[in-house]
Amino acid sequence: MELIATEQSYVEMLKNVAEGYYPYMAEGKKEIREKGVIAMPKELAEGRDKIVLGNIREIYEKQQK
Repeated sequence: MELIATEQSYVEMLKNVAEGYYPYMAEGKKEIREKGVIAMPKELAEGRDKIVLGNIREIYEKQQK
């Protein structure tokens, strides 16, 4: 049961990044930003965000199954 609970917690954390942080980062890349969205640093906006977060979205999608 502990292993299952740990896996469920892990998937929930991946979900928070994939469904929460990724869209927020996309908004931060836009030229025009709405109130409350912090502009992404130039280096990350140029694609280095993929280095920082790697393949978390793909891991999340596989772990959901």
